[in-house]
Amino acid sequence: QGGNPRFTDAQISAIGQGTNWMDVISRTGSLSNHQLSFTGGNKSMRYAVVGNYVENKGVITNTFFKRYGFRLNLDNDFLNGRATLSNSWSYNRTGNSNVPTDRGGPGGIIITALGLDPTVPVYDTNGNYNYPSYDQRFTINPLAEAQQGYDRDNLNRLFGTTALTFNIMDGLKFRTSIGADVLSAERTTFYNSFTYLGRQNDRQLEKANRNVASILNENILSYNKQLAPGHNIDVTAGYTYQKESNLYNSIATRGLPSDDQQSVNLQNGSKPQIPFSARQDWTLESMLGRINYNMNDRYLLTVTFRRDGSSKFGPNNKWATFPSGAIGWRVVNENFFQNSGLGKVFNDFKFRASYGLTGNSQIPVYRSVGGLVPYNYVLGGNLVAGYGPNRIANPDLKWESTAMLDLGLDLALLNNRLSMTFDVFSNKTSDLLLDVSIPQSTGFSTILLNSGSLTNKGVEFSTNYKVISSKALTWDVSGNVSVLRNEITSLGKSTPFFANSTSGHLGVFGSWVEAGNPIGVWKGYKYTGLFQTDEEAKTYSARAGYPKYEDLNGDGKYNSDDYQIIGNPNPKFTWGLNSTVKFSNFDFTIFFRGVQGNQVRNLQQSEMGDGVQKINQIGNILTDSWTPTNTGASRPVVDGRRDFISFRRSSFFIQDGSFVRLQNVMLGYTIPLKTKFIRTARVYASGQNLFLITKYKGFDPEVNNQGQNNLNRGDDYDAYPRARMLTFGVNLGL
Repeated sequence: QGGNPRFTDAQISAIGQGTNWMDVISRTGSLSNHQLSFTGGNKSMRYAVVGNYVENKGVITNTFFKRYGFRLNLDNDFLNGRATLSNSWSYNRTGNSNVPTDRGGPGGIIITALGLDPTVPVYDTNGNYNYPSYDQRFTINPLAEAQQGYDRDNLNRLFGTTALTFNIMDGLKFRTSIGADVLSAERTTFYNSFTYLGRQNDRQLEKANRNVASILNENILSYNKQLAPGHNIDVTAGYTYQKESNLYNSIATRGLPSDDQQSVNLQNGSKPQIPFSARQDWTLESMLGRINYNMNDRYLLTVTFRRDGSSKFGPNNKWATFPSGAIGWRVVNENFFQNSGLGKVFNDFKFRASYGLTGNSQIPVYRSVGGLVPYNYVLGGNLVAGYGPNRIANPDLKWESTAMLDLGLDLALLNNRLSMTFDVFSNKTSDLLLDVSIPQSTGFSTILLNSGSLTNKGVEFSTNYKVISSKALTWDVSGNVSVLRNEITSLGKSTPFFANSTSGHLGVFGSWVEAGNPIGVWKGYKYTGLFQTDEEAKTYSARAGYPKYEDLNGDGKYNSDDYQIIGNPNPKFTWGLNSTVKFSNFDFTIFFRGVQGNQVRNLQQSEMGDGVQKINQIGNILTDSWTPTNTGASRPVVDGRRDFISFRRSSFFIQDGSFVRLQNVMLGYTIPLKTKFIRTARVYASGQNLFLITKYKGFDPEVNNQGQNNLNRGDDYDAYPRARMLTFGVNLGL
């Protein structure tokens, strides 16, 4: 800022190229996928046996995923073909090696690698890890976090269905099935003294186990009958029952004597932690019925009825009814349409309309009943163990329901070479399941209630065109466009609130939830530029070069009264475009997709570009920051005294997240063979995520933080990077 340089050119040159910490922790990943299948059978028995192995080495050091899989399909006909016993069962064993990404803050290696001092080498002169200071609060070496931290998941899963189908009489069929999904998972984490958590906790070891068992019984009776020529009816009635049990336990210890994961056990720790265990059970019962009526393939009618009961809800409202109906009119089959000029143009012309209710029971178990948790209390000078309530019971908790209206049009013309589908829909969700704030005098902060409503409205269009259709050459092009708008119409008994966010440690809030707004919007200060003089800024206790925000009430100070909606992660529209060409033995497919009009909150840049924090800042923090001689800069003055939290809460870091992505491209060749042992052979090469067109200034506008959910979307912070992938493969049929 006009003073003498802190470092001479010689000192800067002596640093060399420095350390690119992102290069240090990243690598070229790889994916291998192998599958072997056998099929066969006879008139009354059919089978398929499939085995597969997948190994994916991640782009971050020491991350990988492995899966071994096996599937058996076996069908047997008996009673002279009137009955069939079907089996489809799979077993998978997977293993994961994880590193602390998506964590944010201390130990999150992505944000740490971006923010560390690039002048510090990875190792010191003795070959030991260097630990640069990050934000002067903690010291981290991201390579040590990746190499020395041990985080392994192993999962065994058996799932499938056995079904018995009886053809009772002509048109009448009964199917009963039993399905199961049994999962056993274990996770071991060990942080030695080379890692941040290991140094904070004198080394830490934790073992956790999770067991899930789910069964599903379905009993379906169906009847299909032609009542008269051109009049067909299909009636279905059924009962289903599902039960799931979840068991979880974990135990941890600290104060371990060794950095070697193989040589430490839980009993070795001098600071055992309080064990944790939990069990959760829930059931879902359903009775259902459906009637389909078809008259001359012109008039179509469907009526559906469901009665669902869930153990998750209160005793007064465990059951709910969800009816629906749909009608269709295939105008192309009407005589007046066939005899008109339109009949020669359209091969299909069909109107559709449907309306119905669906239910949502996706809430944690036991939220309708009160709970007890252990507490300690000093009584008579002694610490006494006991139990106390942790939530308020709500026996009236009930299903969240959505009323869905859809109007559609299906078209086909040019001898079915061109097909199009239009849909307009409007959905209204009522009795939203929300945690509502209650007076602190109750001893609790929230209670889960049915409170509020929201709407989702939109338009969807898809088309497919057979550009060329011949024996030697075919070319198909398909595309789709979706426009969706949502709005919170009421919060009921709840007041507007900021949703929880994993980015809270940055001083920013989660999304703002208020009636009249879309889901996921951000609320904060609207950035309007920079103060150019101290005189202009002093009213707001600021200085020249400090950020300027819109003062909504004109009171001369910045506070929550000046918060307004500053960003929206919801896109204006999304689209996809696919093209497939087949010529002789070659096939080529390319798929693009895009998102337009959404915004992303670049929290990674907000930490590395606030001009205050003592971490590695983004490249233009000096060249494009305000100084008395650079008043046209886009960034505030570099000043450690400045209020950076308010700056992070402003619209400055909200960026356009629109993008066009080449999602997939594949070129294949089917080898003409006439051998005894190989029936078919195909070789192919494909690429995923090959290029991205976007104005977004972060890694990827399609952020994938672990904190993303229905309320919090579009926050980019410490996310695992999305990889570009090239694949070469061979398919053989023996």
